[in-house]
Amino acid sequence: LSFSSLLFSFSFSCSFSFSFASLLFSSRLVSPLPSSLLFSALLAHLSACLVVSCRVVACLFACVFLCLCLLGLLGLLGLCGLFGVLGLSVWAVQMMWIPVTAAGIINGIGHFWGYRNFNCKDASTNILPWGIIIGGEELHNNHHTYGTSAKLSSKWYEFDIGWMYITILSFFGLAKVKKVAPAPRFDREKLVADLDTLQSIVANRYDVMAKYALSLRQAWGDEIANIRAKSAIEKDVLKSSKKLLQCEPATLEAAQQQQLSEIFKYSDTLKTMHEMRTELAALWERSHSSSDQLLAQLRDWCARAEASGIRSLEQFSLRLRSYA
Repeated sequence: LSFSSLLFSFSFSCSFSFSFASLLFSSRLVSPLPSSLLFSALLAHLSACLVVSCRVVACLFACVFLCLCLLGLLGLLGLCGLFGVLGLSVWAVQMMWIPVTAAGIINGIGHFWGYRNFNCKDASTNILPWGIIIGGEELHNNHHTYGTSAKLSSKWYEFDIGWMYITILSFFGLAKVKKVAPAPRFDREKLVADLDTLQSIVANRYDVMAKYALSLRQAWGDEIANIRAKSAIEKDVLKSSKKLLQCEPATLEAAQQQQLSEIFKYSDTLKTMHEMRTELAALWERSHSSSDQLLAQLRDWCARAEASGIRSLEQFSLRLRSYA
């Protein structure tokens, strides 16, 4: 990959281009040349251009690679000078560890396998409830739900080692926590939803929908025996339908919606809860409605839920209007 060979190939290509152009020009004005000769000349011209292009790209890649190697060498020398062999070892381990954790675990497993506390818009999951190995990023669903929160754990049994470090630094005045996920507050004595209830529900909408998913699971447990007795739906279909009920209705495909429709034929309870979930989510999706209109819709929703005769839905409504 010498520059002399590159210049030679470039000059050869240029000369061949002029020769080929003059050949075409003469064939058009003077006398037609054999097509085989023209085709051979064209192939030779394209081959010369390809050689030049390959050499140019190869030289560019070589230059970039050498620059990166030089920068890496300077970085290694700087690490050795600042932190010694120990700092160099930590850097080397980190460089080997990041591709595995970032690409393989977080962006791979963290969107495929695990559990979900919140039904956010993407497919992120919590790989483990204890974020120790990757600085807390094992709690990936929590992180995607509250992207600006410094604390990634949300349940009492979850542990975020990154938050532990932040807490220690904050205790010594070396760090300042700017934002964490909102913690819902409740007023159990509240009998009617008010504007504070509405604002709290909108601010804690992920928590609201997570609790509604729990109510759906309770209703499923109450209805599954009845569905099996009335229908001949296969066990695998019932199992997948239970998961579909906890998904956002807007994200379901046509085949999945049809599958749930078959379930709803044998359970008015599940059908009602599925429809009322869509109505509840509309409270924070209707940006054109005023606060008074949204409050009226919330009160109407709670009244219908508590009069539905569905135990899990009634309990959820009582909790919903106690948000403060």
